[in-house]
Amino acid sequence: MTGGIAHDFNNLLTVIVGNLELLEMRSTDGRQLPLIRDALESAELGADLTSRLMIFARKCNLNPERADLRKFCSDTLALLKRTIGATYHIRTDFADDLDAVMVDLVQLQSALMNLALNARDAMGSGGELMVSTQNVTIDDTYMAQETDIEPGDYVRLSVSDDGAGMNIEAQKRAFEPFLQPNLTVVARG
Repeated sequence: MTGGIAHDFNNLLTVIVGNLELLEMRSTDGRQLPLIRDALESAELGADLTSRLMIFARKCNLNPERADLRKFCSDTLALLKRTIGATYHIRTDFADDLDAVMVDLVQLQSALMNLALNARDAMGSGGELMVSTQNVTIDDTYMAQETDIEPGDYVRLSVSDDGAGMNIEAQKRAFEPFLQPNLTVVARG
């Protein structure tokens, strides 16, 4: 059912994207062009979302590709700045020597945008969102504290905000949308 709805929604977005592209080509008003481009980017994000819904419905594999996380985050955050509003400040701290990563960019963009939008909601009428990246090495000491992570070199993407945080009840329910039968999630506080 999810796949069918996503397919129908994708058909609608195809018409929207097509019309926005035509408007963009015909526009001679410099004030309207940024609005058209924002709408086009949002419609394309909607198309990506429907693609992810179809992947979820079919339980398809991820599509990882080699990427520069600094560039990826910068591009995503540029789009988010217009979405979250002027009362929220986005700060970044990207490591200069960051290793390339293998990641499904559509899935990561969705996760980063959802984290940022949730942070905006948690901060109320304004605040600061911090996005940082760094190379990390997972060794035996770390492994004693964590599970299901192989020792080695990784890239860490961190997102934080200065909002009030989740109350205890919200923390208990945070992973409910992602839980499947016989799946346990352990969160450290």
